[in-house]
Amino acid sequence: MDELQEKREARIAELFAALGEDFDPEFDEALREIEAQIDRIGTVERDYSEEAKRGAVLLIVVGHQGKADVTAYTRKAPRSTRSASGSSNGTGAPRPLYDARMTEELSRMRTVALQAEVAKNQHLANAVLLDALLPILAESHPDAHAVQLRASTDIQEPAQHFDYNTREMVSPYAGVADLIAGAPKKAANRFAWVLALDDADIARLLAACTAALIDGRHGKYADPERLRSVDRIARAANLDMREHWEGGIEFFGAITKKAMLAALTESCGPAAAENCEKMPKDRLAEACAERIPGRGWLPPALITPEEPEVEPEEEAEPQDVDGEDIDTDEADECPFAEAYNDHDEHFAVAAE
Repeated sequence: MDELQEKREARIAELFAALGEDFDPEFDEALREIEAQIDRIGTVERDYSEEAKRGAVLLIVVGHQGKADVTAYTRKAPRSTRSASGSSNGTGAPRPLYDARMTEELSRMRTVALQAEVAKNQHLANAVLLDALLPILAESHPDAHAVQLRASTDIQEPAQHFDYNTREMVSPYAGVADLIAGAPKKAANRFAWVLALDDADIARLLAACTAALIDGRHGKYADPERLRSVDRIARAANLDMREHWEGGIEFFGAITKKAMLAALTESCGPAAAENCEKMPKDRLAEACAERIPGRGWLPPALITPEEPEVEPEEEAEPQDVDGEDIDTDEADECPFAEAYNDHDEHFAVAAE
């Protein structure tokens, strides 16, 4: 730094002697190069080794204004090398009781039941719709919401793929079937028809339409914020899936033996599960269909979680993550790092 400062002062003195006070340092290439070298003092240029790259993840977040924030994190070991307790003994994570397809289908049924509850509660439906629309005025980038502003026609018939429910599920549109039947098909005629409706019929239709927009499906890449919104509405509606659904032989025959034994343990006690443990899968499904109904048992996807603590309204301070070291201990604090590890195989396939 001392050497560069001496060069800079010497060059300025040389320019001053030649041009006087009117010289502009911006137009002198030699002086600009010296100042650029001064600016680079303290900046370390590094190149990560191949070993470091294999054990790391680079997070690039592009903001709404186009500014990119780049952070390097040390990646955790893949799930295949970690046990359920987190140790690296090669046992891998335990297989979940319910696969993604079953979880999504159960959440589809829960969605229909929730739609039915909201459709018959006009005050709740208005609150749900306002909660979904209010962020349009109050926030620039609102969180995901249970209400999806599109028709959820693929949710209306939950039994079109599986016939698990032993009870006839209530349609969210049953209460306005007479009004819907009389609605004109053409847009211009329909608008005139809506204008002529009385307030009571408008309220009934609004409740049913709001309910139809709720999407509570729990897919593989479902937005967690949308699912939390679904749970909030379910708690407000006092949704009890035991009033809408009960597992039958079709359901138990479609899940694993481990899941069936877990259901027997939860509903009938450990002894019942031990007595059935040696049964083949088809007989175990029959046993579950005989013993579990009537006991109020539900699979996890149909249970509404308890209300969490109230979230504080204070906004978190923005953190500057530019230029962090690749071996930082903040890997566990990165919300994307664990998701990257969980879907590592998916990303690899997508990259190929």
